[in-house]
Parts: sequence; structure tokens; C-alpha cells
Amino acid sequence: AALHDAGNRRRRLRHYNHGSGENRRPVTTAEPRPKSKVTPAPGTLPKSVTRSTTRDPVLARRDKLVTALKEQQLVHAGVLKGEDHLIERHKWMNNEQGERVLVKTNRRVRPWFFEQDGGWYVQSRYGARVIAADGRNNAVFVKSLKDVGAVLEAFIAATQGGELDAAMAQAAERKPRTKPGAAKAAANA
Repeated sequence: AALHDAGNRRRRLRHYNHGSGENRRPVTTAEPRPKSKVTPAPGTLPKSVTRSTTRDPVLARRDKLVTALKEQQLVHAGVLKGEDHLIERHKWMNNEQGERVLVKTNRRVRPWFFEQDGGWYVQSRYGARVIAADGRNNAVFVKSLKDVGAVLEAFIAATQGGELDAAMAQAAERKPRTKPGAAKAAANA
């Protein structure tokens, strides 16, 4: 009876270590899971689909600029009150014991408007680059600081309407970097 039990055990177990009998380690085989059958709701059809993770770059640029313009509205409100608009940032730093800790720091947001020529100039930026508002001029001139808010609202409306798409695309375009003198050498060759 003992030999019969050993034979059954061998059939039930899978051996992956092919050494001598003492070194073999048996592993039980898992039985296959039954396939689940999902019944779709009435009026629907099951379909295999891959999720699209790409986003329209024009809409992404618009959202980025609208977010930045809304932040400039907060900067403008702070300037009217005589305060700086600060953003809280998290930064990893080493403390006195040499441990890396997460520290909260404040960063001042630079305004996109400045005082010059007896009035205020308001610019719109995409990243670090100034966008030409009407294709040629890169700023809007207003007489008082209170009028800056209306210009920022106009920039937001123009961005959402798609009027600044061409200017943003031009600002977002990466120009090839050439070393100083390389363009001149290429022209002479």
C-alpha cells in the first residue's frame, strides 16, 4: 500500500530540482482556473480596446497658458494689495543629521506686467518665451495698474478661443542648437 501511495504522490507533484532523491523539492501543481464568463448588460457589446493616452497638443498648450494666466491674476491681486504672490513648493534637503527630508519652501511668482513709459505693459508668456499677442507686438499697454486685470481676462478669452494657438506653437517649437560660429562655417563651406 505504501508503494501505491508513493506513485500517486509522484503523479500529483511536479519536481523541478533534478538531483538525487534527497535533493528533490516537490511543488504542487496548480489546477487551471475556470474561465469566467462575463455577461454584458443588455444592449451592450463586449469589445477589446486599448486606451489612448495621447492628448491633443493644442489643447494641452491652451490649458497650460490659461493656468498660468489665472496665476497671473492672483499675482495682480497681490500687487494691488501690496503683497507678493508666493507658491508653496516641496523640496528635498539634507538636515543637520544628514538625513534627506521634505521641506516646504515658498517661491515668488514673477509678474508678466511691468511699469514703464508712464503706464503698464502686460505680456503673455508660454514657458519662458514671450508670445506675440497680435503677431507683431509682444505687449499690451494700459495706463493704470487696475487695467492690467482686464488685459489678463482678454488674454484668457483669446487663449480659450484659440486665437493664440499659432503664437504658442511658434513659442513651443524647439530651435536646433548650433555652436557659436557653426552657422558661419556651414555658410562658408
